[in-house]
Amino acid sequence: DIPLDSVVAFVGRSSNKMFFADEAIFPDVPVRKPKTYGDEDVYILFTGDWQIGNKFTFYELFDRFINFLNARTDNEKINEIARKIGYVLVVGDVVDGVGVYPEQKDELIYKTFEEQYQKFEEYLLKIPESMKVAVIPGNHDIPRLAEPQPALPKSLLKQSYEMKNILYLSNPSYIQVHNSINILMYHGYVLDWLVSDIPILREKGGYENPGELMKFLLMLRLIAPTHGSTPYVPYLNDDPLVIDILPDIFHTGHIHRASYDEYRGIDMVNSSTFQDITPYQRELGHKPLPGFVFLRNIKNGEVLAINLFNYEIHKIREKVI
Repeated sequence: DIPLDSVVAFVGRSSNKMFFADEAIFPDVPVRKPKTYGDEDVYILFTGDWQIGNKFTFYELFDRFINFLNARTDNEKINEIARKIGYVLVVGDVVDGVGVYPEQKDELIYKTFEEQYQKFEEYLLKIPESMKVAVIPGNHDIPRLAEPQPALPKSLLKQSYEMKNILYLSNPSYIQVHNSINILMYHGYVLDWLVSDIPILREKGGYENPGELMKFLLMLRLIAPTHGSTPYVPYLNDDPLVIDILPDIFHTGHIHRASYDEYRGIDMVNSSTFQDITPYQRELGHKPLPGFVFLRNIKNGEVLAINLFNYEIHKIREKVI
């Protein structure tokens, strides 16, 4: 269960020039309380894996999502929550891409990247300008697969690039919300490797338990635990996939599960998806949980999940004491 290339310490005893290890210690993150900040009653919204272009995507969810963000639903309680959203974080795979997996072309209703990103931008521009939006790419998007991935190209998103409230970033990226809360956004391509290569993570649920996968990366302080775990660009003096800055929130997607967990005071969000399961995902053992967005309150740490299919509100965490 310890990947090659890991930095690890051992606790044990020595005898006759032999060392007997009783415990392995990873670099890990320190124990803290979840961070809150200030007096402003503001929510951060987490989403991703929109997969625009595929016929299995729930396009009616985008209309419901936009109506929610603009507080135009028939549910006044939902509208009240929406008016408090200050940030929208989109964690990659905004389109389904072209040629990403076998027989994908038979599933596409928008056949080119240009068509897919045009539709994505249409939805993005309907988000209220009062909300700050951060977008990173994923493995289905047009930038190179190797990480760190560059931001989505301006040539395909000219209008939204001009918007002051929309920010296109690399994958992974650190952002700071409200000048206090550090968020590590990472699409999550390495999560597939963790499920396939780390036995203890499969025993704990694999794809159905994203919190354990994300916790493992925080314990290692690495997004790419070992050579070959994810395609990467080698740097001469630095490894840009080291988790050197301690995040307050760790946000991933990719495996289309909706989960919100906490580890040593770090909130771990795995975003849901706007897509139903595809035949290829079924072959890989994925079990999507589509249609949810998570909201985290900056002031008190409250966490909500909104089901976009019916606008039901699920309270994931009460206020942080």
